[in-house]
Amino acid sequence: MHWDDLRIFLAVARDGSISGAAKRLNIQHSTVSRRIRLLETQLGTRLIERKKSGYELTPAGDELRMAAGKMELEVLEVEGALGGQEDRVAGELRVSAINNMASSVLMPIFAGFSEAYPDIRLHVQVSNKYVSLAERHADIAIRLTNTPLDTLVGTRLTNVASAVYGERRYLEGLRASGARPLWIGVECCSFHQSWTHAACPDHRHSFFVDDTLLTLAALKQGLGLAYLPC
Repeated sequence: MHWDDLRIFLAVARDGSISGAAKRLNIQHSTVSRRIRLLETQLGTRLIERKKSGYELTPAGDELRMAAGKMELEVLEVEGALGGQEDRVAGELRVSAINNMASSVLMPIFAGFSEAYPDIRLHVQVSNKYVSLAERHADIAIRLTNTPLDTLVGTRLTNVASAVYGERRYLEGLRASGARPLWIGVECCSFHQSWTHAACPDHRHSFFVDDTLLTLAALKQGLGLAYLPC
């Protein structure tokens, strides 16, 4: 059993498809299929089953995924220790960040980093969802949260203030009619979500978004009130 075979297996397990794993690893689709079949032959058991929704791990495959994940972390630790002995910094770095930060305050930092380390291929992934650093969905995740997971090691970068916003004509209409305001259902971060639930306990939402830039666009269209960073 070779580490390269396990690395390919992990990619299939994480992407849920042969084609996704091939794209992630930049190898041929047929190579991924062949190496998975070889690994199953060596272990004498099925690791992956094809379903309508994609590829799913068998119980044996799930056990191998956990074991291979631990091996991957050990390999990364060794690579990090040895890599620190070299002057040249190279490789790939995947950063997951929320949209409004990635496209604004972080972009000058990304540009400066790329200029300082031209041999590092920087991948910026825009997402508000949970990503597994252990499974290499990303190397660094930048999120807005008051309750980071206990399993993560991180640093508080800054404090972000928020306020309630609404489109001017929408607010004028509320004052004139005395009607209850509609709240946009936000799913971009846990604290905006909890504050919205407190302001609108009956959860009377007709429009939902999971991104702050989308929230801003919805506000401009007069779809209701919402929390946004100041």
